[in-house]
Parts: sequence; structure tokens; C-alpha cells
Amino acid sequence: AMLGRALAFYAKAAPDLAGLNKTKAEKRMEELERDVEGRSPFDPLFGAVRAAIRAKDTEELRPQGGFITRKDFRDVAPAGGVLVGFRYTTKLYNNDHLIMDFMQPIYLTPLGEKFGTPYGGKAPPGVQTTKAKTGYAVGAVRISGGGLLGGLAVRYMRIQGKGLNPADSYEGVWMGRLPALPPGAGAIVGDGRPVFGIHGKLRQDGNEEICQLGFLVAGKTAPTPGPKKN
Repeated sequence: AMLGRALAFYAKAAPDLAGLNKTKAEKRMEELERDVEGRSPFDPLFGAVRAAIRAKDTEELRPQGGFITRKDFRDVAPAGGVLVGFRYTTKLYNNDHLIMDFMQPIYLTPLGEKFGTPYGGKAPPGVQTTKAKTGYAVGAVRISGGGLLGGLAVRYMRIQGKGLNPADSYEGVWMGRLPALPPGAGAIVGDGRPVFGIHGKLRQDGNEEICQLGFLVAGKTAPTPGPKKN
């Protein structure tokens, strides 16, 4: 666990280093990867994500959702991990409709599942979970907006080698605003590249309600889409 945490800090710092410091950091990361890996069938994916982050071969996908945007937020998985789900709650807004309330990313890492930073305040009672089946990870999400983040449904894709397979995917439960958007409707974030973090906007007008959600993805070229499996 200590080695994995050290690897996570090196991975976060390495893209901003240069010269000898960058060389030393990358060499130490290679050593730590050998110590940490070998425990999971998904090590090729973790290694590919870390390599993409080191090479800055990543992309921030534009966040989608509501229009009340004030404060930025950003959260990155540890040790080359990938997003596999969320802990969440919804709440009634203006006695009118549901919106997303508390949200916390769940990452799969070489050392097991780890929770990311929670957003929307402290976790209230009744937290629910949407999470990929074993062997799958988050590849995209459908989002309903409004003033704030109204609702969303996550599309999970099978982990295959160093990436995800969009042709083998399924959609999770609809969370938030009712009635739910029909299949295929809403703003789409994600294109099948591995998601190693989230970012977006908070309301920041006396609270931290979530307004928009976007993804940090590994690789600058999206995989070729195939027929979806539901």
C-alpha cells in the first residue's frame, strides 16, 4: 500500500517535471510499477494509463450539465487507476425535480478499489452506488442538465488489454432527474478511452452543488466504435 501511494504521487508530479528530475521520477516509477503490479489481470490497462499520463497523451473532455457554473473541481485516480463508478445521492430541487446531490468517484487501481474526492458536501444518509461489473470500467456518460447537474447514466465498457472495448458495453441505472431521458438522449461525455479522473464545475454560491461533469481520458485518439452490447 505504501509503494502504491508513492507511485501515485510520482505519477501526479512527473508530467510537470523536466530534465534530470523528470528522468529520475520516471525511473523510480518503473521500479515501483514492478513492485506494485503482477497482482491484477488489469495491469496492462493500469500501465497504459500511467504511460499516457507521463507522456501527456491525455485529454480533458468538455464537461456537460447545467449552466450555473462558478468553481472548478478536478480529481485524479491514484496509481494509474480507472473510473469504475460513483457513490451518489439525489435531492429535490425547489420542490420541483430531482438533481444530483452528493457524488464521489470510485476508481479501480492495482491495489484494489479506492474512493476519490467527494463533491456536493458531506455524504448524507442513504448513499447509493452505481459500479461496473467485474471486468468493466466507465467509458462514457449521458447527462441531463438544467441549472445544475440534473441526472446521468453511465455506460460501462469491457476492459480489454490496454484499453476498453466499446462494442461490449451496457448502461447503468438512470440517476437524478425524472422522468429519465430516453436511451441515446442527452449530452454525451466519453468515447471509450479509459477515464482516469473527473473534472467539472460547482455552483459556489453558498454551497457546492454540482453543475457540470467531465472526464479526464488517457490517449488522444478515441477507439473505433463498434456495435453496442446491452
